[in-house]
Amino acid sequence: MVINTKHIRTGIRPQEAQIGIHPGMFIGGAPCLDFANTVDWHAGGAPEDRLQDYAGLAEWAAAAGVVTQETARRLIRASRVRPGESERVFKRALAFRESMYRILAGIAQGRRPDPKDIAAVNGVIGDALGRLQLRAETGGFRLDWPEGEGKLARVLWPIARSLSDLLAAGDLTRLRQCADDRGCGWLFMDSSRNRSRRWCSMDDCGNRAKAGRHFRRLKERVAS
Repeated sequence: MVINTKHIRTGIRPQEAQIGIHPGMFIGGAPCLDFANTVDWHAGGAPEDRLQDYAGLAEWAAAAGVVTQETARRLIRASRVRPGESERVFKRALAFRESMYRILAGIAQGRRPDPKDIAAVNGVIGDALGRLQLRAETGGFRLDWPEGEGKLARVLWPIARSLSDLLAAGDLTRLRQCADDRGCGWLFMDSSRNRSRRWCSMDDCGNRAKAGRHFRRLKERVAS
């Protein structure tokens, strides 16, 4: 788990109000993995959630590039006048994230997913993909959601699409969970040539493991 505290300015709230958004968060290799990694120590006994409310979710989405800053601002303004919907969508987002995390972490560890988690993510995926529209562009077409879409759940749709793409067409043999023994739990795609990446980041969990091995070797030498 990367603990760099250099926050990203999204232009939505002052930098000091950001809830734990920093460049080191975006190491997953796919938006759905980065969303799963919005919990620190996810595999440990005391997970720490970086998302505290709908506005924080929208800000994270803008920083991750899954929605534009303009879209995030519009959704945050809408959430303030629709607090009930905002709370429901935020709770659904967290439930979606946890089901998604269990599926992905299980795959990384060689376990089959729980059908209940599959059903939970299918609800969000169906909502997202069912609203995609075909748009003509110069030289071709693309699928996207309508501009100006006001549903607060809009913030989840690109994440859900990322998850469906990864599970249905991604190389899941490259999906990894950080090997940190404290319970970091962050997920990432191993793009190394020899598929040997073990840590979310060498700057944090990797360096700690390296330092730990060095310390144990010194102790063994002293003991001998």
